[in-house]
Amino acid sequence: MRNNAFKQLLLRITYYTVPVLVFLAIWIPVFYHYHVPDVVIRDEVVQVSRRVPTGAVFNEINSFSFGFNHSWLDDSQLVVLAEKILHGEVQITGRPSIAIGIPFDADDLNRSIPGWPDWRLFFASFAIPDLLLRAYQVTGRDDFLMTARDIILGWASYERSAWLPKGLLWNDHAIAARISVLAKFWKLYRNHPDFEPQVAKDILLFVARSAQLLAKPTHFTFSTNHGIMQNLALWQICLAFPTLPNIEFYKQLALERMRDQMVFYINDEGVVLEHSAGYQRIGLEFIGMAFRYLTLLDVPIFEEWRVKYKRAKDFYAQLRRPDGSLPMCGDTHSVSDSPGPFVTEVDSNGRSEKPRYQKKWAPKQSNSLYPVGGYSIWWDGLGNWPDEEKLAQTVVAWSYFPGHGHKHADEMSVLFWAGGKRWLTNVGYWPYGTKGRSEAVSWDGSNAPHLVGESTTSKRNTKLKFHGRSENLVAIDLERTVPQEYVARRQVVHVKPNLWVVVDHTFGNNDDRTTTIWTTSHDVQINEGKIPGYYNFELQNNGISLSLFIFGGLDPHIRRVRGSWSPFAGWEDNKPADAIFIEQPADNAWVVTMWSLDHAFSPSLRVSGQPYMHEWKDSEDWKIAIPVESGMMSISRKKDRVWVNENAGDGMSNEVILIKPVEQGHAYTNIQAGYKAAARKYPRSSYNLHRRLKVTYLLMVIFLLQEIFFLIYRKLIRVYYVQLRVLSVLCWAGIGVLIWIDVLYFKTLL
Repeated sequence: MRNNAFKQLLLRITYYTVPVLVFLAIWIPVFYHYHVPDVVIRDEVVQVSRRVPTGAVFNEINSFSFGFNHSWLDDSQLVVLAEKILHGEVQITGRPSIAIGIPFDADDLNRSIPGWPDWRLFFASFAIPDLLLRAYQVTGRDDFLMTARDIILGWASYERSAWLPKGLLWNDHAIAARISVLAKFWKLYRNHPDFEPQVAKDILLFVARSAQLLAKPTHFTFSTNHGIMQNLALWQICLAFPTLPNIEFYKQLALERMRDQMVFYINDEGVVLEHSAGYQRIGLEFIGMAFRYLTLLDVPIFEEWRVKYKRAKDFYAQLRRPDGSLPMCGDTHSVSDSPGPFVTEVDSNGRSEKPRYQKKWAPKQSNSLYPVGGYSIWWDGLGNWPDEEKLAQTVVAWSYFPGHGHKHADEMSVLFWAGGKRWLTNVGYWPYGTKGRSEAVSWDGSNAPHLVGESTTSKRNTKLKFHGRSENLVAIDLERTVPQEYVARRQVVHVKPNLWVVVDHTFGNNDDRTTTIWTTSHDVQINEGKIPGYYNFELQNNGISLSLFIFGGLDPHIRRVRGSWSPFAGWEDNKPADAIFIEQPADNAWVVTMWSLDHAFSPSLRVSGQPYMHEWKDSEDWKIAIPVESGMMSISRKKDRVWVNENAGDGMSNEVILIKPVEQGHAYTNIQAGYKAAARKYPRSSYNLHRRLKVTYLLMVIFLLQEIFFLIYRKLIRVYYVQLRVLSVLCWAGIGVLIWIDVLYFKTLL
């Protein structure tokens, strides 16, 4: 009797244990991923931390930040803003006013604010306590400092008690950004008359927990600059909070991870491999920051890093225009940036100076080629630097490193700036989480030739086939291949000083169509001319204009659009802009886009009529006839030669010999090998909480229905009850096995 009762008890336990284990299989990996243990902050740690480090070290740390920069606020604006925060209102210029909980309301973490797409990062990066701390430094008002203290303590308490992430509570960027704010607060609070030891322990514990999250291998975003920020934040902790546990471990860990990243984060040409001119600038700041931290930590800077950094500054100088703006490749804003990046100098002993804003940036050469990084940059009028009216910049971009950050589908795009104005551009930065973001990073966000409907993540390869230059002529020839689907070849020829020709030739399937979208700046107007395919680009109150001609072999469909969602075209930096949309059959189709800058550079090269293709055989054998004011000129290509005859009657011509680039396979191989090695070493975990919740709710419903069924079955039928229960247990075990297989290999359910 007793054995039978025990058997029945064991069966009942089994009936419910297996489903519980299934639910645990769903959520234990998530809890483990985000869990870090508390550490004990002893009284002596607090006391030493009040003296160490010196204020000078804090001042350096506080000059670096990964959060939101509000340096544009003057002191009076800052104080007004801080006073509003005291009353629970955040009002940033250009953003909607927001009511928040003071000192802390966890619901603010997950809010979606129309008109403020990056609110969650703003909030989670401690931008609000940072503003209060800045206001305290200006005014000395304790209410600003103590409110910042209470906000941080509220965060710390919630962070310790949370089981699952809410908003960007444990986001890599947000955690890194908080460290500099915590360092700023600690410097101001540690010797304040109202200092409280328990508050100090809570703050130091918050920093220690943040350090553990930053150091956790499954949290390390090795593939992008977020991983760089995580390393820098660990070094900030080492410098600002040197008495915390495991400081030496964090110092060495960040150095090891940085060494792994530097293999593929920035290449030997000095190009930051994040597909963006804007992230070249950010990369310079991050590397300069890393150098200074290493010096403060008495770690010599590696020679290889110094060389890369110097070349990175040179590359940035080639990109940067006199007003501080950059070509809008990838996630790059259109705004001018007069201070430029915070950069440093490194001496022969591998020690870094204090970073500073470099006052003067200027390109070192008229033509620069970065075959591995995937850029070619041409300058006209460099002798007139920095007179924008007499300068022109052409950027051809084909950079693509799968897995690296901030990639837009834009290989072979051409960006043209002259006379202080963007005339031909890509869409540029589009805020995350807003309508149009997915389209902006797609092919339709650039002027690169592509298939209609081509995926942003299409498997493709772009090769530099030829390049060449002479005194009056520059040319580049690129080819992009999508296996079995599409081949696009783009040749760009610049006849100095003011004529540019782009020849696109594509091959595809019979039913496919190819398209190119030429977008101008939002404040430039495109006017259609009387001749088909002729467009005039004008800017009010500016003496410069651009004449653009389009003609093709298969009667391309050409139309002007502005701010269109379907198709996505006519956008620049999230603003409506004029664009020219070209579409034609993809197979063996060519189209020529030509423009001349109507400027005092050289009136003799002003196009006076409709250009046309005089001869076409293939991509390496063609001739274009161009009516100009001085007569008729031609641009021709025969295999490895491009030449320009500026007057067809006199037989005089300029010629450039095209050369094949030096094979760079080893450089690509090293970058890819470094990336793959880091991917193996740092297998970052990510969890789709929404999908896990859906699966959990579904299984809960199934479990509830099961129990209702068995309750009724046991009362009414009873036959084979135990056998059905065992079958149910086996089914739940099977579900558990499927979940683990999915977690380990497929990740389709969770």
